[in-house]
Formats: sequence, structure tokens, C-alpha cells
Amino acid sequence: MPDWGEEFMTQAVSGPPHDGGTYGSAIAAEGWQRGATARAFLRPITERMLDLAGIGSGHRVLDVAAGTGEQTLMAARRVGPHGFVLATDIADRMLAYLDGQLVTRALRTCRRA
Repeated sequence: MPDWGEEFMTQAVSGPPHDGGTYGSAIAAEGWQRGATARAFLRPITERMLDLAGIGSGHRVLDVAAGTGEQTLMAARRVGPHGFVLATDIADRMLAYLDGQLVTRALRTCRRA
């Protein structure tokens, strides 16, 4: 059985950052952001998912594959000023849209990795 200790983890994250390939292209990121309004019908489903996960005030949330951060922002609203949300995605260009929303909404309890 391989040793999954610190040495492996260090090797796994070393090297240049990933750009997300086609998914992380500027065209893909812009298209995904433009489609946010069309995906509005998903908000109640996302709210239900957050309900089932028990996300509430003061919680800490990890949003994996956050994309442009639509669900991240919904979670941030729920955790409030005493919680924290960390968003991660393979494509920095997708997360760039989240950065803008964090500044616009002055959310200091949400970051991206």
C-alpha cells in the first residue's frame, strides 16, 4: 500500500498551476457567466442542497469545483459573518468572476484557493 503522507501531498501539489484546459478558457468562463441568468431555475435546488447539508450561521464550507461561484455566494450568505467559505476550481478564470462578486458584495468571509 502506498504511503499517502506529507511527502506525497507535497509532490501532488507542486508544479505550475492548472489553467483548466478548455473549461478554463476565457471563452468558457465568459459564456458560463453570461448563462447565470438562465440557470436561475437551479437556485431553489441549490438552496435545498444547502438545507440538506445543514449549512448555517458560523459554519465552514469548502466548495470544490466552484466555477464562477454562484453556489459559493449562496453558502456565504448562509454562514454569515462568523462562518467561512473556501472556493476552489481547476480554472482560475472561472474563479475570477467570484473575485469580482466578493469585492462588490464586500464578503470578507469567503475566499478562493
